[in-house]
Amino acid sequence: MRVLVVTILILIPPTFLTFNRVEALKTRIRVEGRGLFIPSSRFLKPASLGFDTMVADLYWLKTVQYIGDDFWFRKGYPQLFDLVNLVTDMDPRFEYAYEVGGIILSVYGGRVDESIRILEKGYRQRLGYWEIPFFLGFNYFYYLGDYRKAALYLTEASRLPRSPKYLPKLAAKLLAKAGDPETAIAFLTEVLKNMDDERMRKEIEERIKEVMVERDIQHLERAIKVYRERFGRPPEGLEDLVSKGIIDRIPPEPFGGYYYIDKETGEVKSSVKKERLKIYKKRVRR
Repeated sequence: MRVLVVTILILIPPTFLTFNRVEALKTRIRVEGRGLFIPSSRFLKPASLGFDTMVADLYWLKTVQYIGDDFWFRKGYPQLFDLVNLVTDMDPRFEYAYEVGGIILSVYGGRVDESIRILEKGYRQRLGYWEIPFFLGFNYFYYLGDYRKAALYLTEASRLPRSPKYLPKLAAKLLAKAGDPETAIAFLTEVLKNMDDERMRKEIEERIKEVMVERDIQHLERAIKVYRERFGRPPEGLEDLVSKGIIDRIPPEPFGGYYYIDKETGEVKSSVKKERLKIYKKRVRR
């Protein structure tokens, strides 16, 4: 055992020397405001002397520090992809790096394409973790509105060990009812159950309310269409839909506001959320 320790101590210094030089250069460049210097894995692999996973762990620690740095948070993590890409080049089986990097890139960095690239890189490794295809599905659903791809990745996630039992049914709903607000609410509610990050939970809760607004507006638009067909004119207000028995009640606005008919456009609107979700917005016939 002592011989092994001595051997490691002999072999590791070149690796740490390289790492420290890189870190010193990174610090200097950070001060100058030009961003980080991130070495290529093609350079680090021969320099690591076979200790690839150890170097991956070292750079993962630096990645965690980078994520927690308010300076880079405000910048939108411009080099997080390169850091996580380096870590996973050095250790392609580092499942947690794919997952955390993928989530942070899309949620806090607004870098959905880079998030998908990292998650797909992990997905190609066939690591057996359902979370990676699950969050790929989340990206395609939440940010890109691609229900078909989202459903395909959820289906893949459902086949992996320890995946939630609801995934196959949810994937089927996404395929069958693309763009349906009720399906979106169901999906986001399930995502919420698997999201530990408090800031992300608040964002998803906000999006659920936004989708509820869209669901309610679509419901009221259908009622207005019925009213128009029955009476040959649009209603003066949403209250007419209730008084004429077309709907039982005006749904409560989930943000605490109210719904109304815009007199100029004829559209149903929320008093709080002025813009409709783009993936649902439709042209209203007057």
